[in-house]
Amino acid sequence: MRPGRLERLGVLTAPAMNLTIGDLGVLLGSATLLAVIMFLPQIRSDQLPDFRPLEPQVRKAEFIAFLDPIVADVSADVSTERFFLFETAGGIERGTNPSWLTRRRVDRMARYYEIDTEDADLATEVLPALQQRVDIVPRSLVLVQAAKESGWGTSRFALQGNNLFGQRCYSQGCGIAPAGIQPGARFGVATFGSVKASVASYVRNLNTHPQYEEFRRQRHALRDAELALTGITLADSLVNYSERGEEYVTEIKALIRQNALESRD
Repeated sequence: MRPGRLERLGVLTAPAMNLTIGDLGVLLGSATLLAVIMFLPQIRSDQLPDFRPLEPQVRKAEFIAFLDPIVADVSADVSTERFFLFETAGGIERGTNPSWLTRRRVDRMARYYEIDTEDADLATEVLPALQQRVDIVPRSLVLVQAAKESGWGTSRFALQGNNLFGQRCYSQGCGIAPAGIQPGARFGVATFGSVKASVASYVRNLNTHPQYEEFRRQRHALRDAELALTGITLADSLVNYSERGEEYVTEIKALIRQNALESRD
């Protein structure tokens, strides 16, 4: 009998192997288990290593080497969303009516980036607002703020909760309790299932919180002028990130230069 297409490609079919339904179930289960096992190293690689035993210069190099590809991955995700927004806006300009699926995706993004869509026009209000918020944070800025806020990955919050930026959660008993916190305080330091989740939350914070509106405004102005987004340029707009204000910004810019991170942007 002439072999079927799957057999010609080297995939044995159930009749060729004389398998029962039960056999197929076992094979599928084994294949699923194998896929999970193969994926586990990737999951573990996004958990923060313990950098404390390393010498300071080695620790810095290892921290940047570990974090940089994760930051690049988050930036790629944001860039994909941004491309979708501009494609949608361009389609509307060309007279194309957005599909139901496109509108659903825009609605989900609007909720995530905290854009009010009630009674708002998609083309003239929602999409422009999203285009200003859905954008990357320069990699050098992410790296040095993570280093500064987590002590190069050695803080208790980083090691216990993958929290590299000191982000808080605001419900009683949530996250990790900071030292000296008052009983009944309604906030803690947030915990994340992965370092990527921590980075993504930090980027979302800069892209949504009213305190960082100036950061978004300056970034948008750079885009309009077709200039590069750099950590050195945009650091000045984060004066409200720390209570130390300008002193904090000066330290962030110095860290970018000292660690030669401008080229990452």
